[in-house]
Amino acid sequence: MAILMSFDQYMMMHAVTAIEKKGDKPNVAPLVEWLRKGRSLDPSVRRWLIALLTTGWHGTQLVLRWKKGGRGVPWSTLKKHIEAHEHYEALCARRVDQNFASRIAIELGGRTRIERRGTSITHVIEIARRHKPLRLTLGKLPKKADALTITSKKFSVPEPTLLKAFYRIDEARRIS
Repeated sequence: MAILMSFDQYMMMHAVTAIEKKGDKPNVAPLVEWLRKGRSLDPSVRRWLIALLTTGWHGTQLVLRWKKGGRGVPWSTLKKHIEAHEHYEALCARRVDQNFASRIAIELGGRTRIERRGTSITHVIEIARRHKPLRLTLGKLPKKADALTITSKKFSVPEPTLLKAFYRIDEARRIS
């Protein structure tokens, strides 16, 4: 009984097992591309793949290993980042009023002063170890950078760490 396979199947299988130089590893990219295009695993391709993964084929064996990409984030830290993200979004959506500006100044332990320019009233909050003070203008939304600083201080997490966490949370929300 002869097993017939298409030329495309043969080329894909050959591309996976082809080794150019000694020490090269098999390349599964052609197999992944084959599956990505919606092609099925015919019985001959299925047998070939099983043989390649278990005993090897033509002197080549695919070995599947988990590649650890760094430390995992503990659940408590992830929960803290999610709470910080919700706090950040709430800050970005809230208009500044007198009570809000006073409460932020007290939370951050900064000194506050009021600047008036025409009809605009701005609460300037100077925080220790920060070169630029926060400027919260009454009736306007806080700047995103200021909201990030407030969130960072409240949750005691560095701003770059929060930015990375917020990016991952937004990506996860987009996927689901």
